[in-house]
Amino acid sequence: MRVITFKDSQDSFMEALQDEGVHFSRVMQFSTAPMAAGTALEVLHTIGSAVPWASLAIVAVKWISVRHSREIQITTKDGKVVSGKNLTKEEFEKILERADWITVIDTKK
Repeated sequence: MRVITFKDSQDSFMEALQDEGVHFSRVMQFSTAPMAAGTALEVLHTIGSAVPWASLAIVAVKWISVRHSREIQITTKDGKVVSGKNLTKEEFEKILERADWITVIDTKK
């Protein structure tokens, strides 16, 4: 799953992924126009896992809860955007199953 980081979210979100043991890699994005996004990440999940996105859901809920300036937006495969601000871990898991990518935003350092 593609994760796009904005503002000051890059370092803290990557650290949260590492703390939970979620594997990811940085993705190089090239554009001829200016881009507002920070780093793009590709988050991997364990194929044999009973709940494939459980670890990412845990990271998302923990990361958001640390600071009010944090937000995660999930864009589903049908183009709907869902705010992760008040979602539980279980709600995150269900939405991540339908997600195309997520956007991670922290407006304060």
